Amino acid sequence: MNRIDAFLNTRAKRSCLFSLILYGLLCFITALHLYLGMVVIKAATYEQIVSLLNMKIVQLAFLGRMVLSFISTTSISLLPLLSTFFRSLYLYEILFFLFSMIVIFSHAKTRLEKSLKKMTCLNLCVFLLICVLFAIAAMMAMKSGSLFSGFSLIHLFGYGLIAANGLLLILDGFAFCQILLIDYPQAMAYDVIEEIQ
Repeated sequence: MNRIDAFLNTRAKRSCLFSLILYGLLCFITALHLYLGMVVIKAATYEQIVSLLNMKIVQLAFLGRMVLSFISTTSISLLPLLSTFFRSLYLYEILFFLFSMIVIFSHAKTRLEKSLKKMTCLNLCVFLLICVLFAIAAMMAMKSGSLFSGFSLIHLFGYGLIAANGLLLILDGFAFCQILLIDYPQAMAYDVIEEIQ
């Protein structure tokens, strides 16, 4: 038990471990959406767009699952969109939102905790912005008059996914590496000694 306790017995160690878990989730989610954006922009014909629906990446990425659920909705209004949003969540997205809420509403004391709070807010804002833009693009694509304008909206959304998630992946990956290689080893240099009376 002492070996496991050595990884968590100070606030700095717990902060580093929690940060690594959160940044790992963030990197995983952004990498999925980055790959989804790359797959979407390669689709040039109607058949390729339809074949995207059967790809594994569409079912792994949150926005891909939203597309699959959105296709089956009969009306475009707020309630079906919210229902689609919540039905499309997987465990790792739920964990991301729970951990994000813990970080956002906790009191940050150290540099690492303040940095984590800023990066979590940035990731959450970008993710929610992408979801809103996705909903707008989906409504515009459904109302588009021609197949070409629908394709251009889909490609534009793919490029937006690549740009936003590429930037987030670089930032999150850098923060993950900094914690793993610098902050956590520094935190591990200190150990708590218990006095038994």
